[in-house]
Amino acid sequence: MTERPSYDPSGMRLNQRVWRTVLVWLPVVAWMVLIFLFSAQPADESAAISGGLLGWLVDQLTRLMPDLSLDLDYFHHFIRKTAHFAVYAVLGMLTLTAVRQSRPLSTSRPPSTSRPLRVSRPPGRIELLLAWLISIVYAVTDELHQITVPGRSGEFRDVVLDSCGALSGILLMALLLYLRWRHRQRRQQKRKAASAGR
Repeated sequence: MTERPSYDPSGMRLNQRVWRTVLVWLPVVAWMVLIFLFSAQPADESAAISGGLLGWLVDQLTRLMPDLSLDLDYFHHFIRKTAHFAVYAVLGMLTLTAVRQSRPLSTSRPPSTSRPLRVSRPPGRIELLLAWLISIVYAVTDELHQITVPGRSGEFRDVVLDSCGALSGILLMALLLYLRWRHRQRRQQKRKAASAGR
């Protein structure tokens, strides 16, 4: 008579934790790969892309304001630095989300891997700092990578700009999560008050 395999709930929870960690970090890794690909473009290709965007923006602005005069070199520089800031703001938001959702799971009820983990509390200081540190480290490696790309260079001020963009995204995401948490807290309080009044 063959023995039936023993059921190990701890092993199942471990597998779910591993898969969940992989899933919640996929958007972060995908965004980092996208940043890497843009940084790998030689200076001529990168300038052509941003120049095309600049031309489109100038056309739209001149249609709205025909008498508008722009310093194209300054405007081009502004567009590129704004893109730096915005790209890392998104990275900061994604990283904070992944840091929060990859925390150790409860052992009492293993959640389904088919949907993202819901974290009821707002992010803590450790999570905020960890998400920012990861973003800063990637900004540094991105600038170091650009040193090897023809026509491009790594600049410390870009690391500062990228870090500020990541911090703004992290703080924005933290604010949104806090507001959602407060909304849920108030809704629960109203439900408790309504139940107590019956």
